[in-house]
Amino acid sequence: MMPAFTTQEKQMKIRDMEALGRWYTNALSPNEGFAGTLKPDYIGYHHNSYYASAYTPHALHNAALIQYLLSGTTFALGENQLRFVRIVHLLKGQKHSTLVPAPP
Repeated sequence: MMPAFTTQEKQMKIRDMEALGRWYTNALSPNEGFAGTLKPDYIGYHHNSYYASAYTPHALHNAALIQYLLSGTTFALGENQLRFVRIVHLLKGQKHSTLVPAPP
């Protein structure tokens, strides 16, 4: 929700949303080595091990919700992150979860 009081508050909110967007870009990009949740070979990874059943499904579900909430705004997820999340989601075969919709 955009604050309606001062220009400074609006600028701070925009700054915070831009920082959050950078964090999402990093979190939803494939990471090499011991960093991150998603790997270039589309597996979920956490605590120095393969973690398909714990973190990955939740990360994918939340990424879909974030994209839904931010779509149509300047803060929407980037196309590279969406493509990677879609591929991971499809490969994992999530039966009852929210898929990031394909672009029109």
